[in-house]
Amino acid sequence: MIRRRLRSVGFMVAVLGMLVIQCGDDGPCDPDPCAERNALPGTCQWYGIGDYWCDCMEGAEWKYGSNACEGVVDRCVPDPCRIIAHAPAGTCVDEGDGDFSCDCDPGFVWNGGTNTCAVDPCDPDPCEGIGEAVAGTCVNEGDGDFSCDCDEGFVWNGGTNTCAVDPCDPDPCEGIAEAVAGTCVFEGGGDFSCDCDPGFEWDDDVNACAVAIDACDPDPCEGIAEAVAGTCVDEGFGDFSCDCNLGFLWNGGTNTCAEVGDPCDPDPCEGIAEAVAGTCDDLGGGDFECDCDLGFAWRDGSNTCLKEGVPEFPGGSYEMRATDIEQDPGGCLLSPAAVNLVRPIMRQIVIPVFIASGEVIVNVFGNAYPLDINLPVFGTVTVDISLDGTYENMLMDGPDVYVADTSGLVPGADCVITGSADGIFTDINDEPLTGSLTIDIDRVQDSPPGVCTLLKKPTERCAITVNLNAGSPL
Repeated sequence: MIRRRLRSVGFMVAVLGMLVIQCGDDGPCDPDPCAERNALPGTCQWYGIGDYWCDCMEGAEWKYGSNACEGVVDRCVPDPCRIIAHAPAGTCVDEGDGDFSCDCDPGFVWNGGTNTCAVDPCDPDPCEGIGEAVAGTCVNEGDGDFSCDCDEGFVWNGGTNTCAVDPCDPDPCEGIAEAVAGTCVFEGGGDFSCDCDPGFEWDDDVNACAVAIDACDPDPCEGIAEAVAGTCVDEGFGDFSCDCNLGFLWNGGTNTCAEVGDPCDPDPCEGIAEAVAGTCDDLGGGDFECDCDLGFAWRDGSNTCLKEGVPEFPGGSYEMRATDIEQDPGGCLLSPAAVNLVRPIMRQIVIPVFIASGEVIVNVFGNAYPLDINLPVFGTVTVDISLDGTYENMLMDGPDVYVADTSGLVPGADCVITGSADGIFTDINDEPLTGSLTIDIDRVQDSPPGVCTLLKKPTERCAITVNLNAGSPL
């Protein structure tokens, strides 16, 4: 499931992005086919299964169906600016490589990361009214944040948007015993820290270098029930941890070994694909394992039965477009006119993302690969990527609930949408990659003080499915 704050009716537009494999330079690239394809010689890159691509001359782009350079697609046709809040229609500029920009209304500034017009925190200049701040030095830090240069002896505090007295001017570390001069760091709110000589560590409470106490000397684990003597680890600032006997886990809050319940009651193997019911084995410490069907092996960490062998999915840098929107029942959220407005713009937006290989996802990340997707409008969204037991499909999971606020897009779009979503890419070892994201809408409400009239307010289940296509790898 994916948590999002929507700023546009183009919610479906934002689900676009992903996927295109970065490739090597052999196979069908020897001999070089680019010169015969209206492309730049020597730029051939191979992405497997006999397929390749070439860099194109200015004014053309590579087409995978024909394996040739053809005229470029104008990212401003149709005009995406017309549905972006505070972006005047007709101001779109094709930036190349699938990117575009729009002019913004006064008081707003273009954000290329989210393809939105964001409030410009530097218009009017806030530095003029801040004590000790230098007028005209405002810098837009993104996401509504800004910074100002400060007069000598003061430093910018982003937490309070003020110029605070610089605790590092003059350098306090010079007069602190065991502190290293010139290492002062402003920590905000008037706080600072210094590096300390070997054998000492900085104590924030007293702004001094305190003796680095060895919490493991003498060994505290020897006197703790169910703790293993000699396993103490000094965690710093007097804290420590111990290994515990089978069936117990370390509790750092109480510095004890706490008993763990039976992870095999009830039997977890019954609900795991390719696992054999009734074969759960308690490994201690809350861990367990199951026997798996023939051709599958138990994967610790992810508690799944995965296909034996190395996953074929190569991973790399990808880009994806959304190809269509479906509603169940039809028209439950978007009218036909709204869909016709969103669909052509949705199809032209491309968002890059990097996905690790199947081997890394399974063997390094325990089949739960955290992926940051920088979506238009939404900003960065984090999901967990996993492979199913057959290594043929890729699942996307995130938080159970997202909240979508479309306020201020166009008249009548002051709406708040809540729901949940899950996604899948199927047959990931074949090209092109295809998948879908299904959003179950729980409710649509007015976003005061406006009124939501552009979107319908379903009284029964309403599901929106966005179909995804990765195309061929670049």
